[in-house]
Amino acid sequence: MDFTRIYLAGVSAMVVFLVFDAFRRKGWISHKTVYSVVIVFVVLWNVGDFYRVKVNRQQQNIKGIEAQMLRTPILAVIKKYDPESFDKMKEKVTRMIADNKNQQNYIDDLQNDIVTIQRKRYKFATNKDIVSVLRINMEQLAYAKGISGELCYRILYPEASVSINSVKIFPEEMKSKILSVHAEMIKNSYGRQKHTVTDDELFRARGDFANILNKLRMKYGSDTEIIYDPKRGVGKYKLACEINQDLLSYMLALPNENSAGVARMLMSSY
Repeated sequence: MDFTRIYLAGVSAMVVFLVFDAFRRKGWISHKTVYSVVIVFVVLWNVGDFYRVKVNRQQQNIKGIEAQMLRTPILAVIKKYDPESFDKMKEKVTRMIADNKNQQNYIDDLQNDIVTIQRKRYKFATNKDIVSVLRINMEQLAYAKGISGELCYRILYPEASVSINSVKIFPEEMKSKILSVHAEMIKNSYGRQKHTVTDDELFRARGDFANILNKLRMKYGSDTEIIYDPKRGVGKYKLACEINQDLLSYMLALPNENSAGVARMLMSSY
Protein backbone atom coordinates (compact mmCIF):
# COMPACT_ATOMS: atom_id res chain seq x y z
CA MET A 1 0.00 0.00 0.00
CA ASP A 2 1.47 3.36 -1.03
CA PHE A 3 -0.12 5.96 1.23
CA THR A 4 2.05 8.73 -0.19
CA ARG A 5 0.49 8.28 -3.62
CA ILE A 6 -2.94 7.90 -2.08
CA TYR A 7 -2.56 11.25 -0.37
CA LEU A 8 -1.34 12.97 -3.52
CA ALA A 9 -4.27 11.61 -5.54
CA GLY A 10 -6.57 14.08 -3.83
CA VAL A 11 -4.42 16.94 -2.60
CA SER A 12 -5.21 19.43 -5.47
CA ALA A 13 -8.94 19.08 -5.15
CA MET A 14 -8.71 19.32 -1.37
CA VAL A 15 -7.26 22.79 -1.41
CA VAL A 16 -10.12 24.00 -3.57
CA PHE A 17 -12.57 22.22 -1.29
CA LEU A 18 -11.21 23.94 1.80
CA VAL A 19 -11.73 27.47 0.49
CA PHE A 20 -15.05 27.11 -1.25
CA ASP A 21 -16.57 24.84 1.34
CA ALA A 22 -15.67 27.65 3.72
CA PHE A 23 -17.59 30.03 1.42
CA ARG A 24 -20.60 27.75 1.65
CA ARG A 25 -20.42 27.44 5.42
CA LYS A 26 -20.25 31.22 5.74
CA GLY A 27 -23.32 31.59 3.51
CA TRP A 28 -21.41 33.24 0.66
CA ILE A 29 -22.14 30.57 -1.94
CA SER A 30 -24.95 28.21 -2.82
CA HIS A 31 -22.91 25.16 -3.86
CA LYS A 32 -20.12 23.35 -2.10
CA THR A 33 -17.05 23.14 -4.28
CA VAL A 34 -13.55 21.92 -3.84
CA TYR A 35 -10.56 24.41 -3.72
CA SER A 36 -7.24 23.02 -3.69
CA VAL A 37 -5.30 20.32 -4.36
CA VAL A 38 -7.83 17.43 -2.07
CA ILE A 39 -5.63 15.44 0.37
CA VAL A 40 -6.91 11.72 0.35
CA PHE A 41 -5.70 8.15 0.84
CA VAL A 42 -6.37 4.93 -1.09
CA VAL A 43 -5.59 1.61 0.57
CA LEU A 44 -4.80 -1.33 -1.70
CA TRP A 45 -5.23 -4.67 -0.07
CA ASN A 46 -5.82 -8.30 -0.92
CA VAL A 47 -9.26 -8.83 0.61
CA GLY A 48 -9.33 -12.55 0.02
CA ASP A 49 -6.16 -13.06 2.00
CA PHE A 50 -7.47 -10.72 4.69
CA TYR A 51 -10.49 -12.93 5.32
CA ARG A 52 -8.45 -16.13 5.36
CA VAL A 53 -5.85 -15.16 7.92
CA LYS A 54 -6.23 -15.92 11.61
CA VAL A 55 -6.75 -13.35 14.34
CA ASN A 56 -3.07 -13.04 15.22
CA ARG A 57 -2.21 -12.57 11.55
CA GLN A 58 -4.88 -9.86 11.29
CA GLN A 59 -3.21 -7.96 14.12
CA GLN A 60 0.10 -8.15 12.32
CA ASN A 61 -1.53 -6.78 9.17
CA ILE A 62 -3.00 -3.88 11.14
CA LYS A 63 0.50 -3.00 12.31
CA GLY A 64 1.61 -3.21 8.70
CA ILE A 65 -1.08 -0.75 7.66
CA GLU A 66 0.19 1.74 10.22
CA ALA A 67 3.76 1.34 9.01
CA GLN A 68 2.65 2.09 5.45
CA MET A 69 0.66 5.12 6.58
CA LEU A 70 3.63 6.55 8.49
CA ARG A 71 5.68 6.61 5.29
CA THR A 72 3.61 9.63 4.28
CA PRO A 73 4.94 12.80 5.97
CA ILE A 74 1.55 14.32 6.70
CA LEU A 75 0.29 11.14 8.37
CA ALA A 76 3.46 10.86 10.42
CA VAL A 77 2.83 14.40 11.66
CA ILE A 78 -0.80 13.61 12.50
CA LYS A 79 0.33 10.47 14.33
CA LYS A 80 2.73 12.51 16.46
CA TYR A 81 0.55 15.51 17.26
CA ASP A 82 -2.99 14.14 16.96
CA PRO A 83 -2.73 10.41 17.73
CA GLU A 84 -6.44 10.09 18.43
CA SER A 85 -7.34 11.23 14.91
CA PHE A 86 -4.65 9.01 13.42
CA ASP A 87 -5.98 5.95 15.25
CA LYS A 88 -9.49 6.67 14.01
CA MET A 89 -8.21 6.89 10.45
CA LYS A 90 -6.32 3.64 10.83
CA GLU A 91 -9.42 1.92 12.20
CA LYS A 92 -11.44 3.23 9.28
CA VAL A 93 -8.89 1.85 6.81
CA THR A 94 -9.06 -1.54 8.52
CA ARG A 95 -12.86 -1.58 8.40
CA MET A 96 -12.87 -0.67 4.73
CA ILE A 97 -10.53 -3.52 3.99
CA ALA A 98 -12.78 -5.92 5.87
CA ASP A 99 -15.85 -4.54 4.05
CA ASN A 100 -14.18 -5.01 0.67
CA LYS A 101 -14.52 -1.35 -0.26
CA ASN A 102 -13.22 -0.34 -3.66
CA GLN A 103 -10.69 2.38 -4.36
CA GLN A 104 -13.20 5.18 -4.92
CA ASN A 105 -14.87 4.35 -1.60
CA TYR A 106 -11.53 4.87 0.14
CA ILE A 107 -11.10 8.26 -1.51
CA ASP A 108 -14.60 9.47 -0.73
CA ASP A 109 -14.58 8.17 2.84
CA LEU A 110 -11.18 9.39 3.99
CA GLN A 111 -11.06 12.72 2.19
CA ASN A 112 -13.20 14.46 4.79
CA ASP A 113 -10.95 13.26 7.62
CA ILE A 114 -7.91 14.94 6.10
CA VAL A 115 -9.83 18.09 5.21
CA THR A 116 -11.20 18.37 8.74
CA ILE A 117 -7.78 18.04 10.35
CA GLN A 118 -6.21 20.61 8.05
CA ARG A 119 -9.04 23.09 8.47
CA LYS A 120 -8.71 22.90 12.25
CA ARG A 121 -4.99 23.62 12.08
CA TYR A 122 -5.14 26.56 9.66
CA LYS A 123 -5.96 29.11 12.36
CA PHE A 124 -2.81 28.02 14.23
CA ALA A 125 -0.55 27.82 11.17
CA THR A 126 2.26 30.33 10.75
CA ASN A 127 2.14 33.05 8.11
CA LYS A 128 5.13 31.51 6.33
CA ASP A 129 3.58 28.05 6.13
CA ILE A 130 0.24 29.29 4.82
CA VAL A 131 1.94 31.34 2.12
CA SER A 132 3.96 28.26 1.15
CA VAL A 133 0.73 26.27 0.77
CA LEU A 134 -0.80 28.99 -1.42
CA ARG A 135 2.30 29.06 -3.61
CA ILE A 136 2.38 25.31 -4.16
CA ASN A 137 -1.31 25.52 -5.07
CA MET A 138 -0.40 28.09 -7.72
CA GLU A 139 2.28 25.77 -9.09
CA GLN A 140 -0.19 22.90 -9.31
CA LEU A 141 -2.78 24.94 -11.21
CA ALA A 142 -0.17 26.34 -13.60
CA TYR A 143 1.17 22.87 -14.35
CA ALA A 144 -2.30 21.44 -14.95
CA LYS A 145 -3.35 24.36 -17.18
CA GLY A 146 -0.17 23.86 -19.19
CA ILE A 147 -1.52 20.45 -20.13
CA SER A 148 -5.07 21.67 -20.78
CA GLY A 149 -7.67 24.03 -19.40
CA GLU A 150 -10.09 21.15 -18.99
CA LEU A 151 -7.61 19.22 -16.84
CA CYS A 152 -7.15 22.26 -14.59
CA TYR A 153 -10.93 22.57 -14.28
CA ARG A 154 -11.33 18.90 -13.41
CA ILE A 155 -8.72 19.21 -10.66
CA LEU A 156 -10.40 22.31 -9.26
CA TYR A 157 -13.95 20.96 -9.44
CA PRO A 158 -14.07 17.16 -9.27
CA GLU A 159 -17.68 17.29 -8.07
CA ALA A 160 -18.71 19.04 -11.28
CA SER A 161 -16.76 16.77 -13.62
CA VAL A 162 -15.18 13.34 -13.86
CA SER A 163 -12.80 12.41 -11.04
CA ILE A 164 -9.16 12.00 -12.02
CA ASN A 165 -6.07 10.53 -10.43
CA SER A 166 -3.75 13.49 -9.97
CA VAL A 167 -0.92 11.14 -9.01
CA LYS A 168 -0.47 10.43 -12.71
CA ILE A 169 -0.32 14.12 -13.59
CA PHE A 170 2.23 15.85 -11.39
CA PRO A 171 5.97 15.10 -11.62
CA GLU A 172 7.73 13.39 -8.71
CA GLU A 173 9.49 16.55 -7.57
CA MET A 174 6.19 18.41 -7.29
CA LYS A 175 4.53 15.52 -5.45
CA SER A 176 7.33 15.51 -2.90
CA LYS A 177 7.05 19.26 -2.44
CA ILE A 178 3.28 19.08 -1.93
CA LEU A 179 3.66 16.50 0.83
CA SER A 180 6.46 18.41 2.53
CA VAL A 181 4.67 21.78 2.49
CA HIS A 182 1.41 20.45 3.92
CA ALA A 183 3.13 18.33 6.56
CA GLU A 184 5.27 21.28 7.65
CA MET A 185 2.23 23.51 8.01
CA ILE A 186 0.45 21.04 10.29
CA LYS A 187 3.59 20.31 12.32
CA ASN A 188 4.34 23.99 12.98
CA SER A 189 0.71 24.67 13.91
CA TYR A 190 1.42 22.64 17.05
CA GLY A 191 4.82 24.21 17.78
CA ARG A 192 5.96 27.14 19.88
CA GLN A 193 5.51 29.47 16.89
CA LYS A 194 1.86 28.56 16.37
CA HIS A 195 -0.37 31.48 15.46
CA THR A 196 -3.11 33.11 17.54
CA VAL A 197 -5.84 34.91 15.58
CA THR A 198 -6.78 38.40 16.81
CA ASP A 199 -9.86 40.53 16.21
CA ASP A 200 -7.75 43.05 14.29
CA GLU A 201 -6.52 40.31 11.97
CA LEU A 202 -10.07 39.15 11.23
CA PHE A 203 -11.22 42.70 10.52
CA ARG A 204 -8.32 43.25 8.13
CA ALA A 205 -8.85 39.88 6.43
CA ARG A 206 -12.52 40.60 5.73
CA GLY A 207 -11.58 43.87 4.08
CA ASP A 208 -8.81 42.28 2.04
CA PHE A 209 -11.11 39.53 0.82
CA ALA A 210 -13.83 42.00 -0.16
CA ASN A 211 -11.26 43.87 -2.26
CA ILE A 212 -10.16 40.62 -3.93
CA LEU A 213 -13.73 39.74 -4.89
CA ASN A 214 -14.22 43.23 -6.34
CA LYS A 215 -11.10 42.82 -8.49
CA LEU A 216 -12.29 39.47 -9.77
CA ARG A 217 -15.72 40.84 -10.66
CA MET A 218 -14.23 43.85 -12.41
CA LYS A 219 -12.04 41.59 -14.55
CA TYR A 220 -14.37 38.67 -15.18
CA GLY A 221 -17.85 40.08 -14.64
CA SER A 222 -20.55 37.45 -14.23
CA ASP A 223 -18.06 34.68 -15.01
CA THR A 224 -16.72 35.18 -11.49
CA GLU A 225 -19.76 33.17 -10.40
CA ILE A 226 -17.96 30.08 -11.71
CA ILE A 227 -16.17 29.89 -8.37
CA TYR A 228 -19.57 29.72 -6.68
CA ASP A 229 -21.26 27.46 -9.22
CA PRO A 230 -18.65 25.33 -11.05
CA LYS A 231 -21.19 24.08 -13.59
CA ARG A 232 -21.07 27.53 -15.14
CA GLY A 233 -17.49 26.73 -16.10
CA VAL A 234 -18.42 23.83 -18.36
CA GLY A 235 -17.10 24.76 -21.79
CA LYS A 236 -15.11 27.63 -20.22
CA TYR A 237 -12.42 25.45 -18.71
CA LYS A 238 -9.43 27.69 -19.29
CA LEU A 239 -11.32 30.73 -18.04
CA ALA A 240 -12.40 28.90 -14.88
CA CYS A 241 -8.78 27.99 -14.22
CA GLU A 242 -7.60 31.56 -14.77
CA ILE A 243 -10.19 32.94 -12.35
CA ASN A 244 -8.91 30.65 -9.64
CA GLN A 245 -5.31 31.49 -10.47
CA ASP A 246 -6.10 35.18 -10.11
CA LEU A 247 -7.83 34.52 -6.78
CA LEU A 248 -4.64 32.95 -5.44
CA SER A 249 -2.48 35.60 -7.13
CA TYR A 250 -4.41 38.45 -5.49
CA MET A 251 -4.06 36.75 -2.12
CA LEU A 252 -0.32 36.27 -2.60
CA ALA A 253 0.11 39.91 -3.71
CA LEU A 254 -0.80 40.98 -0.19
CA PRO A 255 1.83 41.17 2.54
CA ASN A 256 2.40 37.70 3.99
CA GLU A 257 0.58 38.58 7.18
CA ASN A 258 -2.49 39.73 5.25
CA SER A 259 -2.39 36.84 2.77
CA ALA A 260 -2.24 34.32 5.61
CA GLY A 261 -5.02 36.17 7.42
CA VAL A 262 -7.38 35.86 4.45
CA ALA A 263 -6.60 32.15 4.13
CA ARG A 264 -7.21 31.56 7.85
CA MET A 265 -10.53 33.40 7.66
CA LEU A 266 -11.70 31.35 4.67
CA MET A 267 -10.64 28.02 6.07
CA SER A 268 -11.71 28.45 9.68
CA SER A 269 -15.08 28.94 11.34
CA TYR A 270 -15.19 32.59 12.39
